[in-house]
Amino acid sequence: MIEALRNPRRHLVLGAVLTVALVAQSAVLITQQMQIDDLQAQPVDQGLVAGPPGPSGPSGPPGPSGPPGPAGRDGRDGTDGQDGTNGKDGKDGTNGKDAVAGSSSSSGSPSEGGSSSRALPRNSSVTP
Repeated sequence: MIEALRNPRRHLVLGAVLTVALVAQSAVLITQQMQIDDLQAQPVDQGLVAGPPGPSGPSGPPGPSGPPGPAGRDGRDGTDGQDGTNGKDGKDGTNGKDAVAGSSSSSGSPSEGGSSSRALPRNSSVTP
């Protein structure tokens, strides 16, 4: 029996089996392709009325932000405000000090060499 497998006929039988298998597979593929073509060629029945369209789906994610635009121009100056109201009057000043009269034998004239008998308040810029 082992000698029967080493026979040159063995190669011939294996080749024939492979050829038959390939031919059968090709025939099955051709048949399936013809069935697919028949399904695609069948017209759609026109008697059916299409129903209303369904609701729209959710919106997609937002896209990336665009590049920044050019710088804007300078704005105009604003209008002037209204004039303010007059303020309150200030406080009255304090009473001045009475002048101290000094004793003097002369008439009190500065040109005679005597001193003036009048005293000026402090921080006064008045000169005699």
